[in-house]
Amino acid sequence: MSTDNSDVKELYQQIDQDFNVYHTERDGKPLIVFGDRYEGFLYPIERFVESIVDSDDDAFGLTRDRKGNSVFEALPLAKDFKSFNAYIGEFNHDYEFSEYVTIFFEAYQRFDMVEENFNNPNAMSVVAPDKRLGERGNEFVAYIRKTGRSEAVKRRIYDRAYKSVRNFESAKDYIDKLFSQPGGSRLLVLRIDFGYMKKYLPDSGLVEARKDLDRLFNNTRSNKLFDALVGHIWKLESGVEKGHHFHCILFFKGSKVWHDPYLADLIGKYWVERITAGRGTFHNCNADKSKYKYLGIGMINHDDEELRANLLRVVKYLTKKDQYLRKKVSSRRRVFGRGEIPGVRRSNAGRPRKLPN
Repeated sequence: MSTDNSDVKELYQQIDQDFNVYHTERDGKPLIVFGDRYEGFLYPIERFVESIVDSDDDAFGLTRDRKGNSVFEALPLAKDFKSFNAYIGEFNHDYEFSEYVTIFFEAYQRFDMVEENFNNPNAMSVVAPDKRLGERGNEFVAYIRKTGRSEAVKRRIYDRAYKSVRNFESAKDYIDKLFSQPGGSRLLVLRIDFGYMKKYLPDSGLVEARKDLDRLFNNTRSNKLFDALVGHIWKLESGVEKGHHFHCILFFKGSKVWHDPYLADLIGKYWVERITAGRGTFHNCNADKSKYKYLGIGMINHDDEELRANLLRVVKYLTKKDQYLRKKVSSRRRVFGRGEIPGVRRSNAGRPRKLPN
């Protein structure tokens, strides 16, 4: 059940940024602010639980001291016990965490770990006075291991990963068809984040945010700003500080438009001024393409394998994030979507085909 740790760590870094970065203003100008909890502990929790599930080791082992007494000593798994209070600070009732992080929070609460101090594993437990802390720590680890190895947890991990793969494959197929359609030999790709100023977050609920996004895409049919638009992909995310926001990838005919930072800026201002009536904000990713390690935006030719691979890398991260953290929303409400596949018209006779959530 092990995962690629570098990919998971990068995902959690992106999640941490989305969790804690918000937009406000100073002197009437947009300002990006990082919250106090930037660089959180979700990834260490994930790794801690994974290390327990993937091993049969205890956190504390029994040995003998010089007098022959049985004593506990800390083993490698015990090093994370000192970080528990910091770990638990990541909990938020409004979010769904990965299965491993959820198991940690459940076990932490079940064993009242907040009352214990594991600096001396031979001290008696506060919660269970008849047990030493080393024994309690091993019981805690055993519970996590048993739960993490259960068929129910394995199924939940599989189901969430399957949904991620399904969304990615849907988006990949969509992008391939955009490049294959007439006029798609060269596409101008924009990445824009649409959100709300912090002072308006309480009034910008999920239903309202989705209505704003729907209005934006509905208006593309009649607004000259989007004359060359051929497709789009969007992902809804929510952060404690940032509130509801959308990561959007927009595809334009490269033969019709070319100055991507300028076009993205116009679209962002349209979101702020017309769609949200001044309540919104945006981030123009095309304005500083040099900062991206894997550049997958800007002008992309059909046969440019590197840029297209980088574009898919971005889409893959957007689809995988929900495996690790997502806002609790109704199962009926979609958090990921794309435009229609070029050349495929929906029939009025049958029920519209639903895209993956």
